[in-house]
Amino acid sequence: KQWYQRRVRGLRISGKIGKKNPTAMTGYLFDPRRNNFEKGRQDTFVFQGLTDVGRIKCIEITADGDDKWLFEMIEVHSQDRRHPAYFRNEQEVWLSTDPREGVSTLKLCS
Repeated sequence: KQWYQRRVRGLRISGKIGKKNPTAMTGYLFDPRRNNFEKGRQDTFVFQGLTDVGRIKCIEITADGDDKWLFEMIEVHSQDRRHPAYFRNEQEVWLSTDPREGVSTLKLCS
């Protein structure tokens, strides 16, 4: 049986505070205790101590591993902000490290 590993190298979150455009980078979006990014399931990853980016404007997600991944939406919460930011993959772009299957990095802005 062949096993595939869907991993996301990280999520770069960019925002707006006044005239500044700060960014924060998460670690890997991967939980070795479970199958991540399975069809029909919702995965939650929590990262503490990230830089406050103000109002979340964009995310950039980077693929890693040996399997392609298609997601519908990514929801980003900040404990410094009341409302989450939603980023929908409306063009249905696949993430993959293999350029024949998709793109390795995808930037979405609200």
